[in-house]
Amino acid sequence: MDTLNAKLLILLIGSPAMLSFSVLARQHSETRLSLRRLESKVDRLMDRAGLQPQDDLAEVHRAVAAGEKIRAVKAYREATGTDLAAAKSAVERMQRGESPH
Repeated sequence: MDTLNAKLLILLIGSPAMLSFSVLARQHSETRLSLRRLESKVDRLMDRAGLQPQDDLAEVHRAVAAGEKIRAVKAYREATGTDLAAAKSAVERMQRGESPH
């Protein structure tokens, strides 16, 4: 197979795959944004109703208060099932006195 045919074959096979990946990545991003919006709305509704969620993050709060960021991130991941980057961001928000969500 000559170089031109090989390049055309790669283009024909790779283009649909890249397009599919791009669509899936966009959908994932949109889903995460929708989830964040829903979580924010639920938090506001609970605040207005005077309800407090069960504090599954009690260990996280203790670790943050003690200045133990690594322990807090680990506890956050265990409590929420989030990935490392999301847990780290949430703990950093908590360190600044913000909501982890």
